[in-house]
Amino acid sequence: MRVVLYSTIFLILLAFSPWNSEPFELVKLMLLVAVPAVVLFFWFAIQVLKGEVTFWRTPLDIPLLLLLLVTGVSFFFSEDTPYSLFGTQGRFHDGIVGTLGFVFMYFFVTQTLAQKEGKEQVFPWQNTMRAFVGAGVILALLQYAALFKVENANVFPLETLVLLFAVLAVFLVGRGGAMFGFIPDVFLLAGFLGLLFLSGSFSAWFVLFAGLCISLFLSVWNRVRLKESFSLGKLWLPLGLAVFSLVFLWAFIPKEYSLEKLSSSASWNIAWNTGTDSLKNAFIGSGPGTSQIAISQFRSEETNKGSPFFRFEELENHASQVLAAMGFLGAFAWALVFLVFLLFAFFLRSPFLAMGFGLFASQFFFPSSTLMLFVSALVLGLGASTLGKLNYSLVLSLKKFFEVRVAFFALLAVFLGLIIFYGPWMQRWFSSDMLYAKSLKTNDENFVLKAQELNPKQTDYKLFAGTLLFEKVLKETENKEKQQDAAILSLRVQQALALLQEASNLSPKRVEVWEALGRVYGEISFAPGALDWASQSLERAIMLEPVNPLLYTRQSALLRKKEKLSEARKALNKALSLQPNLKEALLENILLLEQEGKKEQALSVAKELILRFPNDTKILFELGRMYFNNQEWKIAAAKFEQLLKLEPNNSDARYSLALALEKQGDKKGAIRELERVLELNPGKEEVLQELEELKKR
Repeated sequence: MRVVLYSTIFLILLAFSPWNSEPFELVKLMLLVAVPAVVLFFWFAIQVLKGEVTFWRTPLDIPLLLLLLVTGVSFFFSEDTPYSLFGTQGRFHDGIVGTLGFVFMYFFVTQTLAQKEGKEQVFPWQNTMRAFVGAGVILALLQYAALFKVENANVFPLETLVLLFAVLAVFLVGRGGAMFGFIPDVFLLAGFLGLLFLSGSFSAWFVLFAGLCISLFLSVWNRVRLKESFSLGKLWLPLGLAVFSLVFLWAFIPKEYSLEKLSSSASWNIAWNTGTDSLKNAFIGSGPGTSQIAISQFRSEETNKGSPFFRFEELENHASQVLAAMGFLGAFAWALVFLVFLLFAFFLRSPFLAMGFGLFASQFFFPSSTLMLFVSALVLGLGASTLGKLNYSLVLSLKKFFEVRVAFFALLAVFLGLIIFYGPWMQRWFSSDMLYAKSLKTNDENFVLKAQELNPKQTDYKLFAGTLLFEKVLKETENKEKQQDAAILSLRVQQALALLQEASNLSPKRVEVWEALGRVYGEISFAPGALDWASQSLERAIMLEPVNPLLYTRQSALLRKKEKLSEARKALNKALSLQPNLKEALLENILLLEQEGKKEQALSVAKELILRFPNDTKILFELGRMYFNNQEWKIAAAKFEQLLKLEPNNSDARYSLALALEKQGDKKGAIRELERVLELNPGKEEVLQELEELKKR
């Protein structure tokens, strides 16, 4: 069993190496869940066959089972079941599967290490920790190879692994004794600290600083309380490293607002607002892995600092993610696991005390990840093995109870059946995700269409497939080098709509789905009822993400098409109040002013806007069109020519240029431009007719 444990540690950690390069964390999560689950199954089956089941109890068993119960209840009432089951791409650990892996790994460690010598229970954890540190050393060496540009050293980004190196550094300093010997430990510590320095991660240095400071304080307090003697000379390394960490903490304080990452305060505001929104959210949240729904619904207007609008993918730290997704009860369950361990580790002076504090601090600075779940489960399991007499064996003899043995065999058979059933399903899950990754890389809809067939319950696949299909239709209608059959294009639009509607049924609170539906219906506004469907979809999206200025801008455009100008103006004013410099909203303002009959004001605003965005082709086209409508042919032609320097194959701009040249009397130039339009759009009747009439004059 221990050999399996050592192998599992290497296997999961080395999944972050170049030998297992994959776009998402699915392989790592599968290893985290499957290996402990299978080992625990066979361990339990062997004991049942022997007629006696021995389970080693630890103080963390009840908190972990409570966490599992709360996660299960939250999952059952989840507002987005696919999110809670599968997570979202690159973050599968957010769902219930990640929590299962965390719990399985903990029990795998504690049951594997437990043994009995005479009447005493012993948990020899040192070799396991050596395997853990050894795997960390290999990853550290690979990181150095990548940083110094050694060939074929393409490893995971350093920020992905920096938590591991910080926790290992805390352990080497805070455990109070040598792991491999003083000199090897110093070299290992220097290597890990070097990677922390090269990463420039404030969060990693804080984890190191917090772990060392709190363990130092509690260590001294324990000795004073118990009236034990201690030597300050033994504290020079942790004290010096704590000061060293404080210096780098100051150096790496984030000084600029990131447009791609929510701040800590914004994350906690979102989590708090989610938890206090309703009684259900207060207790069990919206479901494991659904913090992105909370971000959309409860982000503040202050987060709209970027232009264009940026949709944040996750909250800044794991603690706020749990509070947003699983409510106060879920946050309490997670915190209880760590606090119970720290309490007993403090009183029993566990060598894992500093490491435990470092990991607890990391929950408030690092977002959730498969690596965090694995390291936390492993450290808590190893730490629990050092809690001495608090651990005891629970023995259940089945030899005299034939019916109980039969019941256990039945349970084992059911579990084995589930493994056999879900084995091919997990293979389909993995295959579908690799196809999705290929589709993301190549923009080929065939891969993701196959992916959504293999896993029809994954919303992301249907959303991306529908969006990609419609994007292809738009490109084929805009660039008609090869004339497409209208019936084929219509079928593709219908297929895209069907996929997006299925996605909306799977995840009715996913704002991206309703936004995509609104866009598709808006583009096919010529179809009966399409504008109404587009408006309804956008209204649903706005309910789910009320501070998104792009949604209000698109709503304004739809209302403008329906000639509901006062409502359109109201929606646009809301967009501009959320993000005054949003280019899309400023362009919509020009079009709306023009339709409101304020043509001179629209032209004036367009002139100001082109000075701010001189290379924006949409603004150039609208400005040229307005000059054309004002019969200022020469200026209009100049704007279209400026646009064509940026986009030579823009057939609308070239056709408009031909009309402007014709109005100026440049027949030859107009014919030249119309012929080039035909090269881009072979057989277009409107252009053929215009060209024929022009040649006759």
